[in-house]
Amino acid sequence: MNHNSKNTLYSVIIGFFILFLMGCSSAPRAKPVNQQPMQQQLLALQQWQIDGKLAIQQDKQGASLSFDWQHQSANDYLINLSGSLGQGASRLTVNPGDVALVLDNGKEYVGDNPQTLVKSVLGWDIPFHSLDYWIRGLPSPDATHSAKYDDYYRLVSLTQHGWQIEYTDFYLLNGFELPAKFRASNNDVVLKVVIKEWTLEK
Repeated sequence: MNHNSKNTLYSVIIGFFILFLMGCSSAPRAKPVNQQPMQQQLLALQQWQIDGKLAIQQDKQGASLSFDWQHQSANDYLINLSGSLGQGASRLTVNPGDVALVLDNGKEYVGDNPQTLVKSVLGWDIPFHSLDYWIRGLPSPDATHSAKYDDYYRLVSLTQHGWQIEYTDFYLLNGFELPAKFRASNNDVVLKVVIKEWTLEK
């Protein structure tokens, strides 16, 4: 094969490769599922598990950690935390009338409110009760709120309990458009949550 033929062949191959990449980059994403008929099912959803990452900034200090949240109900769940939260790995167990926080050094702290307990021991102000709903893309039903939804009735912004929440990505599972990424801020506290995996129990 002469030099000109080789150049022509390379040009054709490169051309097809470019067209292939263009086709891949312009491929439409799957259409989201309308969530309006799913709202009551989503509100009733209690048994789930999520694995993700949390970044927190508070009083000009910051930390990042991985978390595993095993949820049975609003008053019955287990959260495993690991990372630079100040104490290494931690385990938060919430049962009706009983909250326990165990650190990686074996020390255990008990209380009756997870937000108060974590703040008193680790110093971080995390609104666990509201997160129970926000993490599902729902306003907490215990307080007034202001919310915006997109064309598929997915919650994209929420103001509640003095917090501003912005949702930027969703995870489609069993017909639910579940949050995959959101940011919550309240004065000097900023939480950034990335959910890598949702599991819904039957």
